[in-house]
Amino acid sequence: MLFCAVIACARDCLCSASINHDKVHVCVPFPAVNAEGETTGGLQGSTGNDACKYAPLGSQVYGRAGWYKDVWAIMYAWYFPKGFFMEFASRRRDWKSVVVWINNPGFETPMIAGASMSKSGAKYAKETKMLQKYFVGSGRGWETAISNTSLRFKFNTNIGHGSLDLSVEKGEYQDLIMWEQLTGAARAALNDGKNFRNAEVPISDEHFEKHLDSAWPL
Repeated sequence: MLFCAVIACARDCLCSASINHDKVHVCVPFPAVNAEGETTGGLQGSTGNDACKYAPLGSQVYGRAGWYKDVWAIMYAWYFPKGFFMEFASRRRDWKSVVVWINNPGFETPMIAGASMSKSGAKYAKETKMLQKYFVGSGRGWETAISNTSLRFKFNTNIGHGSLDLSVEKGEYQDLIMWEQLTGAARAALNDGKNFRNAEVPISDEHFEKHLDSAWPL
């Protein structure tokens, strides 16, 4: 499964993520919460990706940003109705996230200092060398212009509980909603750990800074 995170949202919050449905072997991301604060109950952790290869209400990516150790951190988080272990559905609910680090969102051309991709829980793989092949537009002639602000990510499930990695492949776009754009009821629901049981919400008030600390690449 492929994702694409757009760094332009550091300035104007016009940001997206992507999925290539032809390569989905797990679940696609689902909305985790609605404006009234009602949360998604998830799906039973069995029968592969039945009922979750497509999201009936559309896929969603959540964002939260802020300064951390004098670097601007943008976290993108995806909620999955099932968790997987070694490509097999194993539990109800899962969250995955990436953190993209840039020098300053106020600059005309912000520089990406690194990217951190979640492995399991609050553990992250870290990369500070942003090769051109990981940016939207590079590759096999898919697009005419290469972005220097938009990275691509993929979801690998062949090891352990799955991890996000940088990708060279293309996917489809989905909507982003930033933390500040959520209703108060939605934020309260995401902050209530009982709603997601053992699936830790990385953008919640309780866990956001802990995840940034674990994801710090510099």
